[in-house]
Amino acid sequence: MLRDLWYDKGRSLLIVLAITIGVSAFGLMIGGSVVLEDNLKDVYEATDPPHAILALDPFDEALVADVRGLPYVQDAQARRLTQARLETASGRWLALDLATIPEPRTLVIARLSPAPPLPPDSILFEESAQTVADLGSSATIQMLNGDEHALRVAAGGTNDLSILPAGISLVVNGYVSPETAASLGLPADYNRLYVRFTGAAGRTELERSLTALTDYLEGRGVRVFSARLPQPGKYVLADNMTSVLFILQALGLLTLVLSALLVTSVMSAVIAQQIPQIGIFKSLGAPLSQTLRMYFQEVLAFGLAALALAVPLGALGAYFVAGGVASTLNFHVPHFYLPGSTALLQATGALLVPLLASAAPILAGARLTVLEAISTYNPGAAKRLGPLSRAVTSMPGPVKMALRNAFRRKGRLALAFAALTLAGAMFIAVLGIRRSLGEAVSDIQGSMNYDAGVNFDRPYPAAQMKDEALKVQGVTAAETWLLADGRIIFASAEGAATSGGTPVGSGNRLSGSVLIQGVPADTSMARPGVVTGRWLRPGDEYALFVNSDFMTLGQDLQVGSKVNLRVNGMEHEWTIVGVSARSILPAAYAHYADVAAVTGFGDLANRLVVSTESSEPAYQARVSSDLTEALDLAGLGVTAADTTTESRQAAASQLDSIIILLLSMVVLVAVVGGLGLAITMGLNVLERTREIGVLRSLGAGNGEVRRLVIVEGLLIGLLTWAAAAPLSIPLAVYLGDSLGNSLLSRPLDYAFSVPGAALWLVIIISVIASAVPAGNAARLTVRAALAYQ
Repeated sequence: MLRDLWYDKGRSLLIVLAITIGVSAFGLMIGGSVVLEDNLKDVYEATDPPHAILALDPFDEALVADVRGLPYVQDAQARRLTQARLETASGRWLALDLATIPEPRTLVIARLSPAPPLPPDSILFEESAQTVADLGSSATIQMLNGDEHALRVAAGGTNDLSILPAGISLVVNGYVSPETAASLGLPADYNRLYVRFTGAAGRTELERSLTALTDYLEGRGVRVFSARLPQPGKYVLADNMTSVLFILQALGLLTLVLSALLVTSVMSAVIAQQIPQIGIFKSLGAPLSQTLRMYFQEVLAFGLAALALAVPLGALGAYFVAGGVASTLNFHVPHFYLPGSTALLQATGALLVPLLASAAPILAGARLTVLEAISTYNPGAAKRLGPLSRAVTSMPGPVKMALRNAFRRKGRLALAFAALTLAGAMFIAVLGIRRSLGEAVSDIQGSMNYDAGVNFDRPYPAAQMKDEALKVQGVTAAETWLLADGRIIFASAEGAATSGGTPVGSGNRLSGSVLIQGVPADTSMARPGVVTGRWLRPGDEYALFVNSDFMTLGQDLQVGSKVNLRVNGMEHEWTIVGVSARSILPAAYAHYADVAAVTGFGDLANRLVVSTESSEPAYQARVSSDLTEALDLAGLGVTAADTTTESRQAAASQLDSIIILLLSMVVLVAVVGGLGLAITMGLNVLERTREIGVLRSLGAGNGEVRRLVIVEGLLIGLLTWAAAAPLSIPLAVYLGDSLGNSLLSRPLDYAFSVPGAALWLVIIISVIASAVPAGNAARLTVRAALAYQ
C-alpha cells in the first residue's frame, strides 16, 4: 500500500486534496462559530452589562447611594448623557451622545475596553465611530445652545457593548471626564442611572425589580423619562451572531458532504483501476477481510495526511472568519484557540467519513470473484444500441468521444454529478439568499418613505416646525411626528413580588421602554413592511402597529391583543393590529392624535420628516444641513438629523457580516466544486492514458487531445448545471426561512438568483478545472502513454 501511494502520486494527491478541502472548510466554519460564540459571551459578561438603563431628572451621588442600598439592587452607577453634534474632518455634522463618566477604570457597570485615562480637554470615542466619521487628532463639538468647543481626540478609542454601534444608530458616542464636562459648561449632576439587580434570572424578574425601582424613584419625586431593559445576558447584536453561526454550521456540514462524495468517487476509481491486482490477491488465497483491511488502511493513510493539512488550514481560516465577523458586530476576539471539539470533529471527518464514503466501492471490489477480477470480458459490451446511443453515433467525433468517455464510468459520473450538482445548488441558493436579504432590508426600510428627518430636544408646536421646514429650498413636503416612551403594564395575579423578604413591586409589573411613534393618520412617510396583520387605518383608535421586538416582551402577545401602556405617566388600553420585522429595539407606530391625547402634548411634536426634490444622497445631505440651520435659527433645539440614505446604509450594515460571510461561502463552494470536477477529469485522464497514446500515435496533436478533455468537462458541467438550478430552490427556501426567522423574525421571500445561475454556468468551473488535466493529457508522449500501467 505504501508503494502504491507513492507510485501514483497524482492520484494520491487528488484523494488527499478531496479530504483536506472538506475537512478544513468544516473546521473553519465550526471552529469559527465556536470561537465567536465563546468570545462574545466572555467579552460581554466581562463588561458587567446593565440590567436596566434609566433616564431621570438630574440627580446626584446621594440618590445613587440610596439606590445601591435597596435589597434588590446589586449595584448602580451614574452617568450624564448630553446630546450634542460632532463636526467631522470633512465638515459633516453627526449626532453625538456625550457621556460624562468617572475614570473609565472605575466603572463597575457597562465597562469600557480598553479603559484608558481621560486627560482634561480630551474626548474618547467609541471605536465604531470610525465607521461613520473621519476623525482627526481634534474634534469640534457643538452643544445644543450653539456653543462650539475643540477637544483633543484620545488615541485608540474604546469598545462599549452597552450601546448600538454608530454604523447602525448613526449616533457617535464620546466620553469625557467630569473636569472636561465642566469646561464645556455642563452641570455636575447626572441624568442616566445604570443598574444591576440581584437574583435576576430572567426578563420577568428583571421587570419586577425595574418596576419596584421606578416606583421608588417616582415616590421620591424623581421623574423617570425612560427605562430601557436590554435582553438579559444578550448582546444587542446577538441575533446577528445567531444567524452567522447558523450559516457557518449549515454550510460546514454541506461542504463535508461534498468532500465525502469526492472521496467516494476517487476510491471508486482506485478500486476499478486495481481490479486485476485484487484478482491476483484472491487467486493467491487472500481472504475478504485482508483485502478490506488493506484498502481501509490506505484510506486511513490518506485521511491522516489530509488531517495534518486540514487542521492548521481550518484554524487559520477560522481565525480570519472570527476576526472579520466580530469586527462587523463591534466586538473583538481577544482569545483565539482551536476548540477541542472542533479538532475531534475534524479527526472524525478526516478518518471516519472517508472510511464510510469509500466502504461501498471497496466492498464491491473486494467481493469480486477471481474470474470477475482477472477477466477482461465485459458482458455489457454486446448490448444492442439504444436510441440515445444511436443519436450519439451521429454526433461529431470529438463530442461523440467526449460523451462516451463521460458515461464510461457511470458510477463515478453519478458521484461527480451529485457533488457538482450540490455545489452548484449551494452556489445559486446562497446568491439568492443574498438577494432575498437585500429585498428584506428594502422592505423594512419602507418605514422611511422620506428623505430627511430631524429630532428635537423637546416637543415644539407642530405647525411652526412644518412652516419652517417648507421655507427651506428643496423641501417639497413635511410631516410632524410625536415620539414618546411607553411601557407595557402586565397584570399579575401573584400579588407583590419579593426579594429576600422585601417587597419589590406592586401586583403589576412594567416592561422596559418601548419607542412610541405617533404619525399622522394619513401619513405617506411611514409605511413599514407588514409581517402579520395590517398597517394603521385612518379610522383606528388607540391602535398599535408594532415590530417583532415588541412582541417578545409578552408571551401571549399577538395581532388583536389588548395591551395596557403607560405613556408619560398616563395609562390606556391599545390594540395590536399588525407586526413588522425585527429592528433591534422594541417600537410601535400609533396615530398622532392618540399619542398626543395620552401624553397631553396637544399640537406639539418632537420629530420632523421631509421629502426633497431629489433623492440623491448629496442633495439629501445639503437639504438636511440647510433644514437644521433654519430650525436652529427659529429657536427649535435640534438634537439629531438624518437622511434616508444614511439610515438605509445603517440598516444594511446590520446584515454586512451575513452578506460578507455568504459571499465567502460562495467562493468556497466554487473551489470545492472546481476541485470535484478537477478530480473527476484527472482520474478520467489517468485511466485513458494508454488510449491517449494510441491517439497520439495516429497523429492527434496537442490541441485535439486538450479539446477532447475540455469538451468532456463542459458536458459534465452543463448536465450538473441543469440539475443544480432547480435543486437550489428548496435549498434556498430552507436556508432563507431559517435565516430570516433567526435574524428578522420573518422568513425571507424566495428570490431565484438569475445572475447566480448565469455565473455558475459561465465559470461553471469545467473549463478552468479541466485545464490542468487537459494540459497533462496534451503533454503525454506516445512512449510514456503506452507504457502507463
